[in-house]
Amino acid sequence: MATLKFFKICSLLSLSLAFVSATVLTVPARAGEEACKVSCIDPHHGCDESAKVVEVVKELTNALASGNLEKAAPFFDEHCTTFDKGSHKMITGKEAVLKDIQTRLILHNPNSQEPLKAYTIDHPYAFVHGDTATVTFVAYKEYGGAHPSKMKSQCTDIFVKRGDQWKKLHYRSDWKRVKM
Repeated sequence: MATLKFFKICSLLSLSLAFVSATVLTVPARAGEEACKVSCIDPHHGCDESAKVVEVVKELTNALASGNLEKAAPFFDEHCTTFDKGSHKMITGKEAVLKDIQTRLILHNPNSQEPLKAYTIDHPYAFVHGDTATVTFVAYKEYGGAHPSKMKSQCTDIFVKRGDQWKKLHYRSDWKRVKM
């Protein structure tokens, strides 16, 4: 009996979260609110293919910064993984990774208390070896709201080429607050 009650509560909570997520992520910025500005500073690539990978990083970042998971989803491989430093757990699979990203996007959408105002990809370097690519860069996030803040991370993204598309296979970042 208690298990059934727990299941019903979890189902209701899950439906509520799905509704809120869909609503929040599709709500445009309020009048006067600016969408997140994404910039890429001084990309480095050794060949045409690595330039394509850097373009994928920029397109993916633009999709995520605008809260558009539908547009971002095709850039992720079905076997994508990332490590959550907070929980010390590996997040495995495209669906789980996108769900994790969605949770973070809700917290920083244009209508939130702490909206993401700018995202900078600084000096991305892409190295392609066959059907895999590694991109390293420093990233900065700037948040607005009542208490503006800035975060910095050393990022590494691993991509795999599926057909003619580069897909994100793994990524890691380690965000730390920095002075504005």
